[in-house]
Amino acid sequence: MGMFHLEMAAMALVFKTHFKEMQDIGSLSFWVEELGRDANKLWNDHDSTKVKDFNQCQDFFDTILDGYLLSIICRFFCPGSRDVNTFHTSLPGMDAAALEAGIQELAERFINFNITPAFRNPEGGDDRDYAYENMMLFAQHGLLLRTFRRAVKTGDAGLMLNALSIITLWFQGSSNNLYASECLRLTANLREIWPEDLVNHWMENCLVNLSGKRKGFMTLDGLNEHIIRELKDTAPENVTEASLQQWRLVRSPLIMLLSALKKIVAGQFEGNIFDFHSSSVSAWPDITVVANKMLSENHVEFCNNRLNQCNDAVGAYTLPAYARWAYARRLQN
Repeated sequence: MGMFHLEMAAMALVFKTHFKEMQDIGSLSFWVEELGRDANKLWNDHDSTKVKDFNQCQDFFDTILDGYLLSIICRFFCPGSRDVNTFHTSLPGMDAAALEAGIQELAERFINFNITPAFRNPEGGDDRDYAYENMMLFAQHGLLLRTFRRAVKTGDAGLMLNALSIITLWFQGSSNNLYASECLRLTANLREIWPEDLVNHWMENCLVNLSGKRKGFMTLDGLNEHIIRELKDTAPENVTEASLQQWRLVRSPLIMLLSALKKIVAGQFEGNIFDFHSSSVSAWPDITVVANKMLSENHVEFCNNRLNQCNDAVGAYTLPAYARWAYARRLQN
């Protein structure tokens, strides 16, 4: 099981949980309409095990997550604020110690996985705030997935494994039986079954860094996808038996060397190749739209008996009791 494809499957699980309907405040469908995105390029209900375009989904996911976090931070440090400008103008005059203490308090809130179930009334009724519950649930899911991704980039296999343990529980409550089984098997092997030397071998070789950069690590299957992409770029236009033979036996073994040479030559001759000198578009305008929307409609604070127009997002993580039962049951099988 590859960690890159695991992240893609986890992203699909988050989208399946939070996509919902356009009228559901705070759902991903709601933000697709609000930000003018094309839903057909992001999600397909007919195949809930994968997203359509992973890069676009990741950008959209990061935008919503950053908007939620920004709105929560703004309201925490500037009570009653209705837009991000209030926090922006107040930030230079804030005490550093107070900022650090506030960030620590918010961090403890986000790592408390019981916070959303605590807001849910088991007997139903109107004393729930679905918009706030869904926002906090998405923020927790998003931060965990981001932790997994950044652990991969920095080469922190231990942090990646910690995040994987919780993601394993996500899949136990999903319909993705393949990753539910494989994640559970890998977690059990790493935590309890494999000997220490085998665990160390896996931890030391599950990530690779070809660039030497501090944040240049990638998963093994992610490297494989990179190699396949480079191979496709060098595929012959005139397909003959001879050209395919030369492509398979000559170019393919040298593909990483050819890719490195392309970048070196482009740098020496100041060549503008799109996949090397491209720059990303700033997501800040969309992030502020999300944050200001949540602040102006006061969805960043829990409010009893709020009139809601959204459904409850079914938690992608399982409850502790069910998780322990599922873990033991799958180990027995």
